Amino acid sequence: MKSTTSKVIGVIVALLLSYGGIQWIALSKPLCQITFVPIGNFPSESLQTLANYYEKTLGLHIAVQPTIPFEDSMMDRARGQLIGEEIIKQMKIAFPEQAQDRTVMMMGFTRGDMYIRRKEWRFAFAIREDGRFAAISTARMDPESFGFPPNDAVLVRRLLKMTSKQIGLYFYGLPKRQEKSSVLFSPILGVDDLDNVSMDFDAIDRGRIGQTARQCTP
Repeated sequence: MKSTTSKVIGVIVALLLSYGGIQWIALSKPLCQITFVPIGNFPSESLQTLANYYEKTLGLHIAVQPTIPFEDSMMDRARGQLIGEEIIKQMKIAFPEQAQDRTVMMMGFTRGDMYIRRKEWRFAFAIREDGRFAAISTARMDPESFGFPPNDAVLVRRLLKMTSKQIGLYFYGLPKRQEKSSVLFSPILGVDDLDNVSMDFDAIDRGRIGQTARQCTP
């Protein structure tokens, strides 16, 4: 009887380990692709320029999807802000194939002011979810939002930093940093922090990127 019980327990343990192993493999698939999604009036040509930048600097081939329109569900009327979680939800609905492909990182871009419902923050430059979804708002990166003259150079520099950070954290799986020599510096609490952070990954980041093994089909 004891022997039979031991065998049963052994089978159960083996099944649990097998199931856990399968789950781990499924959840740990490497990200192999990045896709940018313009939302509302965000110019798709700007995202193509951004994609070209990352192809030249990091060798990444990034696809730019067609624009998805603003939906009422994205907007919190009381706050006058977009809801980060709803932006990501609508991206998934608009592009189900990419949303279901665990090797794809999806990033949405909006000019609208955004906040994260699950946080107590007044606003957010970016939101990240589930290891491969992100959305970025340029509303508070734009000098015009604070009454300053238009300055595309400042806006683009801030956008590049925030985009690189999402790519570093999710696509490359790098840790957040406490040094402003890295674009992965956290936390970014406002434009002052964003302006003081490096434009690029530092030597430590690049060393880690170089060690990132990817088994992706070209």
